Amino acid sequence: MRSRDKRKVRRVIKYLVQWKGFIAEYDSWEKEEDLKNTKEVVVEFERRIVMVCLDTNIFLFILSIFLNFLFFDFFFFFLLTMKRYVTAVT
Repeated sequence: MRSRDKRKVRRVIKYLVQWKGFIAEYDSWEKEEDLKNTKEVVVEFERRIVMVCLDTNIFLFILSIFLNFLFFDFFFFFLLTMKRYVTAVT
């Protein structure tokens, strides 16, 4: 058994369970309380979700830094170009 997704329906948490030896067509949504005997699978799924969120946040943080540098480089290049243009015209 492997958990593939999680959702909340009417205040009840459900996990999409992929059953070992079966194809995806047989995956089913199971209530959290029905998975008491498989806590380690649920914990592993939650850990993977946290890691994906952390990886995504780190990626977005690095991307924002890169875009800020790119924007400021372009902005300062534009200012220098305009300064040269204004100086050349006058």
